[in-house]
Amino acid sequence: MSPRKARLNVVICLKRLLCGLATALLCAPLPGFAEDGPTRLNREDGRALAIHLLRQGQPSAARSVALGLLKADPKDAIALNTLAQAQLALGLYDEAAQSGRTAFRSATEDTQRLAAAYSVAEALTKQGHLSRAQIWLRRAGGATEDPRLEAAAKKVFRGVQNANPWRVQGSLSFEPSTNVNNGSEEAEFVVNGITLSNPGALPLEGFILDTSVTVERDISKAISGASQVRLGFGARNERVFLTEASKTSASPNLRNEDYGSSTLELSLAARHPGQTAGV
Repeated sequence: MSPRKARLNVVICLKRLLCGLATALLCAPLPGFAEDGPTRLNREDGRALAIHLLRQGQPSAARSVALGLLKADPKDAIALNTLAQAQLALGLYDEAAQSGRTAFRSATEDTQRLAAAYSVAEALTKQGHLSRAQIWLRRAGGATEDPRLEAAAKKVFRGVQNANPWRVQGSLSFEPSTNVNNGSEEAEFVVNGITLSNPGALPLEGFILDTSVTVERDISKAISGASQVRLGFGARNERVFLTEASKTSASPNLRNEDYGSSTLELSLAARHPGQTAGV
């Protein structure tokens, strides 16, 4: 499947989810209108009208009603979500992303946060910002305790991930260790009949800070003959912090830097139908 088709499938899934959430956000009847003179709507009726206009394929009118609601209450999460969806329909992706972010911050319910996160993700996907869209889909998955909604967010996340040529992974850990130097229980060794002692070779206690990051890029378009080719770069840094007891028992000249390490890695992986190979 081409990246463009994959992005289209993601957008379709997001639109379906947004449609369902719009129903959950507001289940109010459409207000009636007076035959003569201007019609004044309360907030609930205004919300219902904006969503109705959006469903009827009138995003410009829905946008106008939502903007009117926001003049009265700039933190109306339902009006902000409706505005974001109207802006998406009008192709105003920057504005839709901003409205969705504001709605997410103003939301007081799970469904409101979900709708906001989906709106931002769809706007970013439309613009080709797939990595940022993945961040918002993760937020969507964490914005609800409903297993069905969480599963739906994860499904769309995987779709964006598959469409994204970039892939970034990272890890961070800080743990205590009784053997930060991979030492031996024996501190003495014999060389040419001479017994030597090295207290620093004994296991030393301390803490290990381990950080790593891997960045991969799909370069299949530049290489023919393979269904998927990914170029990757990885970096890992391990820092050791000795306890004062370890420094005293081993040698006063020992430093934390003596036991740290850094590694860099470059990879090239090609996946063919029914076969996987790496370099």
